[in-house]
Amino acid sequence: AGEPRSCIADSSTRTREKETLVALGKLRQMPDIYDLRGLNCPMPVLKTRRRLATMSPGEFLTIETTDSLAVIDVPHFCKEYGHEIVASEPVGGAHRFTIERGATPKS
Repeated sequence: AGEPRSCIADSSTRTREKETLVALGKLRQMPDIYDLRGLNCPMPVLKTRRRLATMSPGEFLTIETTDSLAVIDVPHFCKEYGHEIVASEPVGGAHRFTIERGATPKS
């Protein structure tokens, strides 16, 4: 999980992601990336759930995971718990999701 990342590619991807969110009127500042690379199912969803529980409704969490099942698990988790995926894209062998915390997630 501690692999170095290219600042150039990451900056370009984050700029595109931010522009998308700003266009949607959803974001004022790009959130930090919660690095879940190297973790396998169910850990990315469990750690995402735990992190979102500490946040206020309307806040954004960006996660990055290499778990191939995350493209199924993360959207399902968000739908079940009242969160919204506002951006989702593959990035350098991983997948990045930006999630808006829902108002009243289930426990």
